[in-house]
Amino acid sequence: MENEERIKTLFCKELLGVELFFVEKDFNRTDDYYYSSNSKTWYDKAHIDFQVLGTGLKLGKQKFISQNILLDSFVGIGIRTRYTKITMLKVSPIQNKEDENFLGSDRYRINGRDYIPHVTLGIKVGLLTKK
Repeated sequence: MENEERIKTLFCKELLGVELFFVEKDFNRTDDYYYSSNSKTWYDKAHIDFQVLGTGLKLGKQKFISQNILLDSFVGIGIRTRYTKITMLKVSPIQNKEDENFLGSDRYRINGRDYIPHVTLGIKVGLLTKK
């Protein structure tokens, strides 16, 4: 029992951490467009190479909410860079299309590199088992 209390006291503290992440995607996309020199180019099929590299600081707190449940809440801020290489496989014969995807993201529509802020907010739950 005394060791358990010592462990719980150790984990009820604020934590500061550094986050580093890398994501790579390689896929084909159909019936979309990309921006080039301030104009849209529509394609029927394109190959997308997409990479994300980011880093940031995280501030968190771990706290026991019961004897065997640990709650880890955190917030973080940083920066990420995205690199997209779009290789058109088939150009669309119609270039005057309306953009129907009003809720879509432009992450795969910018050929090249961009930089954006990275914000993290989360809660993790840890379950501790007894021996």
